[in-house]
Amino acid sequence: MRKLVTFISVGAIAVSSLSGTLTAQANTNNQVKTTAERYSEMEKAASFDTSKVSVNRITHSFAQKTVYTTFDKEKDPKEILDDPVLINDIPFIVSNTEAPTLISQETVDPLVKTIVTDTFLGEETDESNQPFPSISEDGVKYNLTSKTLIEGAVKDRKEHKSSEVTYTSVEDKVKVPEKTVIEMSDKASGKEFEATLDLVKEEVLKEYWDNDFEFPITVSGYGDANVFNLNGIEIPADAELIKYKDEFLKMLDLSTKAYEIESIKWDGEAYMVNGNAMRNAVAKGRKYVKDIKAIYESDVPLPAMPEKSWRCTYTEEFPEGNTLYTMVTNATYTVDPTVAKSRGGLLGVLDSVVGTITAAYSAVIESFTERPIATTIPLVLVAGLISIFVTRRMKEKKLMAENTAGNI
Repeated sequence: MRKLVTFISVGAIAVSSLSGTLTAQANTNNQVKTTAERYSEMEKAASFDTSKVSVNRITHSFAQKTVYTTFDKEKDPKEILDDPVLINDIPFIVSNTEAPTLISQETVDPLVKTIVTDTFLGEETDESNQPFPSISEDGVKYNLTSKTLIEGAVKDRKEHKSSEVTYTSVEDKVKVPEKTVIEMSDKASGKEFEATLDLVKEEVLKEYWDNDFEFPITVSGYGDANVFNLNGIEIPADAELIKYKDEFLKMLDLSTKAYEIESIKWDGEAYMVNGNAMRNAVAKGRKYVKDIKAIYESDVPLPAMPEKSWRCTYTEEFPEGNTLYTMVTNATYTVDPTVAKSRGGLLGVLDSVVGTITAAYSAVIESFTERPIATTIPLVLVAGLISIFVTRRMKEKKLMAENTAGNI
């Protein structure tokens, strides 16, 4: 009578754990304009009637009482009266100026701009959320003079995140996880949290046989049985277990196309458990595995935060102060030397008598009517200066006519 013993049991397979490497991306996220000098446009000479200028035929020059404006009353008038004056298409430049006289001064109101910045999230004290200390627009530089914080409505926010995870040695019938968890940092709120992303795509990078395949076998009733029960099949107690390798794979529900058992060896001697003789064995072989790249994506909710912005006041910068001075000086204009040389001294300049008188008077009157006067030389004094100038010019005219006999 043969004795039918208990069964052979197989332990769980040591399936390789899925391991991956997370790759994250960070988005990074200015405008510099040239410094403005609108004030320099105000530093200029008042125009005068060049058609009536009296040119000295001997020196090829003329004197002109010239009014100009400047932010620096100590500045050399020649720096401002640097534009050539055309007389009959011949350029004259300032060769000499007398000490200037102050006519008036006024405070120039700087341009002011109010700007509301783009909205931002997070702490307004953060440097990245501060408004620009200065801006430039149309060549004018403005400095920040005041700012007011504006808080808007609380905004529900989302950020699209993606991650690539590479799983190695993925075995047959093992599926890539449908979701993955990543660590996120919200720069706006300063909070860190976990986000769950969904699997959207997977790509097989490599397929190969892996020799790291083994599982344990336990034989119960060892030494007393004539026959073992292997997954419903009776095998002799003294049979070599390797001959039944395919039966072991079926017992584990593993495909013979993806797994191969190459050896089954005893692992230690027999031992007793509750009066039952037991003995362990180990099966080893290889498995067909894959390396898989999985791509995960999701729109991740971010902590709700109020939108903020700055209402900023920017004031125009005046590098030399904002007091504009109106000055008058006697300037001597001489033919541009480069032009005189190219024309061999034959200038053909027409002479005019009253141009200097009219131009000087008009320029002074214009400066009084256009600008409010803070400090003014009495009008009687100005008129006296003009009278002296007119008398002097008449004498020069008479002397020039006697010396040149009307020819140049």
